[in-house]
Amino acid sequence: MINFMKRILHFFLAGFLFYLPVATVFLLGLLLFPATASALTQEDLSGYTNAKYEPLKGTYLGAYIDQAYWIKRDINAFNERTGKKHASFFRYASYGQPFPEKWAEEVIAAGAVPQIAWEPNKGLEEVRDDEYLRKFARRAGEFGVPIFLRFASEMNGDWCAYSGDTDLYIEKWRLVHKVMEEEAPNVAMVWTVFTNPQHNILSYYPGDDYVDWVGVNVYSVLFYNANPETPSQVWDPHELMEFVYENFGERKPIHISEWAAMNYTVADGKDHGDFAREMIRRMYEGTREEKPRVKAIYYFDANIMETAPEGRRIRDYSVSRKEEILQTYRHIIQDDFFLSTIHDNVNIYIEVNEKSLLFKHRPIIDVEEIYVSATDLAGALGRGLSWLGGGKVRLGEWEMAIGQKNIYKNGKPVKTGLYPLLYKGRTYLPLKDFSIAMDYSLSFKKSDP
Repeated sequence: MINFMKRILHFFLAGFLFYLPVATVFLLGLLLFPATASALTQEDLSGYTNAKYEPLKGTYLGAYIDQAYWIKRDINAFNERTGKKHASFFRYASYGQPFPEKWAEEVIAAGAVPQIAWEPNKGLEEVRDDEYLRKFARRAGEFGVPIFLRFASEMNGDWCAYSGDTDLYIEKWRLVHKVMEEEAPNVAMVWTVFTNPQHNILSYYPGDDYVDWVGVNVYSVLFYNANPETPSQVWDPHELMEFVYENFGERKPIHISEWAAMNYTVADGKDHGDFAREMIRRMYEGTREEKPRVKAIYYFDANIMETAPEGRRIRDYSVSRKEEILQTYRHIIQDDFFLSTIHDNVNIYIEVNEKSLLFKHRPIIDVEEIYVSATDLAGALGRGLSWLGGGKVRLGEWEMAIGQKNIYKNGKPVKTGLYPLLYKGRTYLPLKDFSIAMDYSLSFKKSDP
């Protein structure tokens, strides 16, 4: 978002997980996935990219509350007021400052994961492969939980110190990506632009191999800055995100890294609660009904009338402060489409028949099941694997087919609840469901680094 304020400086955890010492790696819990599951279909995989922490369906709830003094900037208080646990919270951090450990611990303790907006505010030249970058990355890696790292966002705007040189920007982004892959594979890199200007957005893109999520910062306002003579031409959040959605939605999950609707502006000195409530409905209901590739939305819960630097105290964006606005938000996010827990397809530690399941291919996490590649399961079981044509697979003495619930042992059918799926040319098997039919044991556990 436009730098209307001085940036304040300062991870898939199920609700039952809690903060452990940071030397411990967090991981997926078996009890998250009930034994009874509805069938995932090939259609469900349409448009799915299986990016780090990408949910198959639904949108993560996220928020920024670092200026929400009325709830003492407390995550649990925010969740209580809004009536639903949020999956992620974000904080700004300037490049050069240490990893925000204490805050990350608080986020994790609340059952959420961090998004860090990491900004090289002294320019891109300070971004080097040095001890600072490596230490920051190692500290992120030691947490071992999902972390969304929004590095150098809004670069398409000339208000950023790291804007202007697209080649240098891409070079530094790829450097940070490389270091995170080496030191902190739990980090998902989020490339975020501002909704405008749009003419230069594509020139800053580092490439699909270097980006996990594509983000956009969107604000619904009635006037630009504080000028009543410059009314906003577009305030619908879905119109504002359309360029990013159309250009990237088919290849990356879309991350609304910041969003809010103003409910008051000094431009006309009037209360605009009705506008805020309408925009909240539009953003969240519209996402559910029209934009399935939007997989995360973070509400910017701040009244910058009181918290911004002098000269920028022009709007109130808060959602948890005014009761009527809060009730609209509270009501809409109760829908199960809006997710409170990150689907962790990275930090997973599973044993099959007391042998580690090694993931050569990232598993697919459904709400009630984990789908693993047939190659990975065969390796854990120590069984041969062959493809028979026509969508059929033989795994040891078992035969199975894409989309068919019955699997066969030595020619005899055994009924299953779920069935194999084909994803990006690979056969994926429902791990828990097939364990019953194929009689292998599973254990989900944590592992020390």
